[in-house]
Amino acid sequence: MNKITISDNELSYSNLIGTGSEGRVFKYDNQALKLFYQPTENKLNKLKVLSQLNIKDFVMPKKLVFDQHNNFSGFTMPLINLSNDKNLEVRIKNLNTLKEKIYYLKKQEELIKRAHENNLILIDLNPKNFIIDKNDNLIAIDT
Repeated sequence: MNKITISDNELSYSNLIGTGSEGRVFKYDNQALKLFYQPTENKLNKLKVLSQLNIKDFVMPKKLVFDQHNNFSGFTMPLINLSNDKNLEVRIKNLNTLKEKIYYLKKQEELIKRAHENNLILIDLNPKNFIIDKNDNLIAIDT
């Protein structure tokens, strides 16, 4: 896996895409860059394994990120072009019929099956971890 080194002054909060329980995500050099609040050896090892996988409709890490002191800090991943509804939770709340809701739940089930076929176990099935792109594809973003 390739790695990049980044210094704090290279990031701007104007490039902040979002925050979560584990860290912040920035737009950086036409990709997404996730920086952990508390990077750990376990996270580093997990990312090394995940970066070797290529599963359809899963956003996987591409490069490890280290700070200027060579401490592990996070990773890069593809930047996804989101729909207006952005995540599965918002989309389902805005749907009117049970048939429409089942459509997206089946898409989620297909993603989970693909993960299992690749020996990947999804722990956090929060609908916020599944986004919908502009082509109506459901994509897992937090594996």
